[in-house]
Amino acid sequence: PTEPAISVTPETLSFDASGGEQEAVIDATGEFRMGAVPEGFTVTVKRNGTVIVKTEQNSGEQKSGSVEFILTADSSKKATLNLSQTAGE
Repeated sequence: PTEPAISVTPETLSFDASGGEQEAVIDATGEFRMGAVPEGFTVTVKRNGTVIVKTEQNSGEQKSGSVEFILTADSSKKATLNLSQTAGE
């Protein structure tokens, strides 16, 4: 049997103040769920494990946070995606 595992590539997505959309890929041995998403970011998971992260233009302070992806079969197995966006003018 396969050892339960989950990972995300890359582990960090950095956005400039103008915002935009970037992708990461989850590699998991089974179903997984997503934890809380930091304010100012939208995270969508597609069926193939691709994660789409979007953020709007930032006119304030630098934003950062992370979102966890947790393996359903073994909740001790987690992957963390770090997100940040530079401050606006």
